[in-house]
Amino acid sequence: AAKCFVSSVLCSRIPGLTQTQRQICTESSDAVVSLASGQLLGANECQKQFNGHRWNCTHVWNNDMLGQIIVIGSKEAAYTYGITSAGAVYSITAACAKGNITTCGCDTKQKSFSSSESENWKWGGCSVDIGYGMRFAKKFLDAREIENDNRSLMNLHNNRVGRKVNSILK
Repeated sequence: AAKCFVSSVLCSRIPGLTQTQRQICTESSDAVVSLASGQLLGANECQKQFNGHRWNCTHVWNNDMLGQIIVIGSKEAAYTYGITSAGAVYSITAACAKGNITTCGCDTKQKSFSSSESENWKWGGCSVDIGYGMRFAKKFLDAREIENDNRSLMNLHNNRVGRKVNSILK
């Protein structure tokens, strides 16, 4: 009960969250902290990629990492949504593997062995659970797209692209 109260107070003070995001934050504040860290990772990568260009990812957020990206519907906005969504999935997945998020753990399924190798080999380790990272990022980030307009549809698409990058690179 004390954790829930602390999470509720913390989440109520984060600017730019929708009601749904506040609820998710209260229920899984440790995952939201990792998600925000991942968005910052994505924003930093964006600035690195566009260093020296006229647009370099600065002033993308209006002082709230978890809120709406303020760039108008543009290729820059599309890139920003994608890269920050990718960063969110990456950070959540890494935090899960380290045991830093209470609602997830490791994926106990075997990863990337050919069938001939796997016949004589039993998996006893812990793979990263990218599925959890993708599901949580989708649930939280897509919750801010509450309008059913072209801009929201574009943002949802770019969030999906960012999540997909992680599954391709895993």
